[in-house]
Amino acid sequence: MSLMAGYGCCLFVADCATVQMSMENVVQLISTRQAAATVNKWLVSYVGDRFLAGAPTLDPKADLWRVPILYIYPQEGPFGTVGEATVDALTGELRAHPAVEEIKRQALSLYQAKSGTDAPTIPSARD
Repeated sequence: MSLMAGYGCCLFVADCATVQMSMENVVQLISTRQAAATVNKWLVSYVGDRFLAGAPTLDPKADLWRVPILYIYPQEGPFGTVGEATVDALTGELRAHPAVEEIKRQALSLYQAKSGTDAPTIPSARD
C-alpha cells in the first residue's frame, strides 16, 4: 500500500477511498432528508395531514430530487402514490408539485378502491 501525500486524514489509498465514500453518503443522506422535509412542509401547509413524502431519488442530470407523494391513513399505512414533487438538489427549494385538487382526486380514488366505498370526500384534517 502506498502512502497518500497531502491527505492529512488518510494514511493509505484504501483509507482515502473509504473517507471519500463516507463523506458522499453523508452529503446525500442530508440532501435526501432536506428534500423530504421540504415536500412534507408543503404537504402539511397546503394539502392535509394524510399525505407524506416518500423516499426521494436523485435525478443528477436535472439536479433534482424526485419525491413521491404518498396518501396515508392511520393504522392502515400508505394507500399509494398520488403524485410527485421535485426539489432543487442545489438550493433545496420546492421546484414543482401537482395541483392540490389533483392530489386529492388521486387520493379519493385510492381510498375508494381500498375501502370499497364511495366516500364523498377524503378524510383529512384540512377539509
